Amino acid sequence: MTSNKDFKFTSWNVRGMVKLTKLKQVITRLKQLKSSIVFIQETHLLTEDLVKVRRRWPGKVLASCFPSHSRGVMVLIHKSVPFQVNNTIYDKAGRFLVVQGIFLGENINLVNVYGPNDDNPSFFENLFLLLATLTGKIVLAGDLNCTLDPKLDRSSGIDTSHSQTRKKIQQYMRDLNICDPWRTQNPSKREFSCYSATFRTHSRIDYFLISSSMLPNINNCMYDSIVLSDHAPTSLLYNVEQLNRRSAKWRLHPKWLQDADFIKFVGEHIDLYFSINTNQTSAAIRWEAFKAYIRGQMISFTSSKFNKFKQTMNDLDSKIRELEREVILDDSTQKKQELLTLKAKYEELSMLKAEDGLIRLKQTFYDQGEKPG
Repeated sequence: MTSNKDFKFTSWNVRGMVKLTKLKQVITRLKQLKSSIVFIQETHLLTEDLVKVRRRWPGKVLASCFPSHSRGVMVLIHKSVPFQVNNTIYDKAGRFLVVQGIFLGENINLVNVYGPNDDNPSFFENLFLLLATLTGKIVLAGDLNCTLDPKLDRSSGIDTSHSQTRKKIQQYMRDLNICDPWRTQNPSKREFSCYSATFRTHSRIDYFLISSSMLPNINNCMYDSIVLSDHAPTSLLYNVEQLNRRSAKWRLHPKWLQDADFIKFVGEHIDLYFSINTNQTSAAIRWEAFKAYIRGQMISFTSSKFNKFKQTMNDLDSKIRELEREVILDDSTQKKQELLTLKAKYEELSMLKAEDGLIRLKQTFYDQGEKPG
């Protein structure tokens, strides 16, 4: 049996994830966004640091690292995505990564880019000349550090800092028949992906550039709120037809064993079950029925808690996005302070989620680590 499915591609400049807590926050955010294929810029990770990501991301992890804790790009492919990696092209300077493979029977080139801060058209010319030699469609994503249309992509309406780079990118977009899907869907809309506190300007410098032949499969392209970094994640939904799969099995997260409300809830339902079910059936049948009953109650409790937490995060996310738009129009101190307060609250909740993951990690090491004797 087949059905339509959206695979979510997400690109995000995270401004470093060397610290374990920041790494956990980034991974948690990507899971909240339900991203399938992820392009990350400015990882600031060394090659030996990648093991920390592989322990936490359920799928393929490919990266171009810089010799020091700066730059760095990474592509994450979730294990549920039918993407077969055939070849990888790394950049020693940590500025780009090309992952060649087959996605649902088609040759696809995933290109992750972290563009230079200066006006450097030769960097993009060399990159696009490389892409011109590859077979298959192109999905290029990343922080280009350059606006493609300053009038719409810059809050000031002016960007003279990357004029040569802009011309070079636009030239090769025509030559390679690639397009900006967000701008195609929003011809005159102004939305920004980065805020520069130094210049006090907003700009759209984070892009997806894809082969034009892929446009019919793009359901949506959007920017999320700017949290945990000074860049917003940008995502696109790629719609395909695929076979249905069975859902994963449920497992109790160890954190609930430290939740007093959960322990009390489970205890009450254990007492309730055995007060009602006494000698009507055999002990074996009562035990099997009890396991099904208590599992259902646990799922009900944990799902309710999780949905409330998720709703709180989503409400904060929506308020931050709305306030970001208002700040662009009214750059008042009050609104900026309100935005900072909301972002601080979001980071606090995100930190709690990350710490929760670290507790689970410690439990895993205890369960699977070496024991004396």
